[in-house]
Amino acid sequence: MNNNCTQDISSTLRSLTRQADVICEAAVKNAPSYSARPPGVVFDKFVSNRPVAGDIVTIKVRRTLKGGKKLNITLLSVKIPKRDIVNSCVLQLKKGDKLIFFLKYAMMDGLRFEMITPPVNPTKTLNRKLRRHLNRTTFTRELKKKNRKVAEGKKLKLTCTSSHRNAKFRWLRNGKVIRKSSEMSFKKKNQGKANPKSVLRIRQLRQNHTGVYTCTIDAGGRKYSKDFNITVIGPSEVQCADQKYCFNQGECWQKLPPLDEKYCK
Repeated sequence: MNNNCTQDISSTLRSLTRQADVICEAAVKNAPSYSARPPGVVFDKFVSNRPVAGDIVTIKVRRTLKGGKKLNITLLSVKIPKRDIVNSCVLQLKKGDKLIFFLKYAMMDGLRFEMITPPVNPTKTLNRKLRRHLNRTTFTRELKKKNRKVAEGKKLKLTCTSSHRNAKFRWLRNGKVIRKSSEMSFKKKNQGKANPKSVLRIRQLRQNHTGVYTCTIDAGGRKYSKDFNITVIGPSEVQCADQKYCFNQGECWQKLPPLDEKYCK
């Protein structure tokens, strides 16, 4: 059962896909009952049969188009913003309506999400346009710097992902382009498909591998970057030069400063 939410959002669809933290197809579980309000009573400058700012609609997510990782539950309470409280689609919301919701993450009054636009019917045309815009304009969210400490001698794998099918990747270390060598290699996965990725591998870490590794993404003319701050930690112990320290054929090991002590294995 669909609500009569037929407004045309084609002109704003691109900006909506960028602004929304979550885009989902969902069924309305509970909607505000405007007819139940006492006649003649005014709420926030609107008469009783109108919604008011802060009204809540409860939806059950059926399918997530964007931001699935933000949802650890399928039942969401969504706040209706003040600008949408007289929208005809919002006025007609009722239990069972299946609609597409554009939501932003906003922790307020104990709620996680707020509508950024009134919901719309999930037509085939809209779904097709949404997929096209998401493939073109939605990338890995806020590419934050990742700090990692890795022991010397270990292997290292860094992964960079984009949702743009034809994304181009480039790796840099401390601002300089990394060239393929016997120590470092690159591998591309899903190139030309959904969610392509580039993987940088270092076979055996040494302390001079410490630095900031940057993955740059060119996604249809839009450029993004992701930093990995890698610190290679040296060994905490070494074998003793004099193996006569231990009895019964035990191996002597010496912990490096600040401990600087010997023990037997």
